[in-house]
Amino acid sequence: MNDNKLAQDEAQRAANYEAIKSDVSRNVGGEILAESRQSNAAEVNQVEDLAAGMKQKAAREVLQTDREIGMGRFAARVSQVVDYIFFIIYGLLVIRLLLELFAARQSAGFFEFIKAATGTLYAPFRGLVASP
Repeated sequence: MNDNKLAQDEAQRAANYEAIKSDVSRNVGGEILAESRQSNAAEVNQVEDLAAGMKQKAAREVLQTDREIGMGRFAARVSQVVDYIFFIIYGLLVIRLLLELFAARQSAGFFEFIKAATGTLYAPFRGLVASP
């Protein structure tokens, strides 16, 4: 019977320990929750300053990206203009070559226009190959 009494006392102590432990845990958790809900003015100011800094940084990044996009568009336009100019030059040279190959009449107005437009570009190649 003595062993039974000891076992009952031990079970009672364990139950009391667990009850006290859960009570303390609940109280500490409640205090932590209450403190976390209260924010002091310094913390609020610090959070607001941090938010303002992040907002300014985001705005600067957007402006910088916008400038970079504008510069990229400008460079693309310049590249397109240069491409168009070279396309026109190549086209005129091809037309002159075809007119020369087909032995077009040199007194025709169109031939004279093409010859005048491409004369400076064609000059380095003049006499390169003997003409029959």
